[in-house]
Amino acid sequence: HTEENGVSFASAEDKAIHLAFGFRAKKSTGGYRYYWFLKGLPELMAIESKTTEDKADPESAKFKVGFMPLQNPKGKRRWKAQAEDSDTFNGEGWFDQVVYDGSPFAADTGSKAIDLGK
Repeated sequence: HTEENGVSFASAEDKAIHLAFGFRAKKSTGGYRYYWFLKGLPELMAIESKTTEDKADPESAKFKVGFMPLQNPKGKRRWKAQAEDSDTFNGEGWFDQVVYDGSPFAADTGSKAIDLGK
């Protein structure tokens, strides 16, 4: 977006960012299953609100994300990474960076994954 006199303008030349979504799910055995969904493209849903005479009842903005395959050097088109706690895997560093092709890789900036809470 560009800003002019304090007003933000969107244009057809804007490029949407791709994102990765990582989370863990508790298993019935007590361990965790870890996930990364790769190359997500977010899309803002319509924002609706209800109004009555003097009060507005706004709703939260919602978005949906579609995840697409990434092409890696070995020709595999991966869109998800998944692992489970085991003798050979420890999820301690799973959220430090996006996991792809069996090893972590960071965004173009080289920064760590952004933690939005657990």
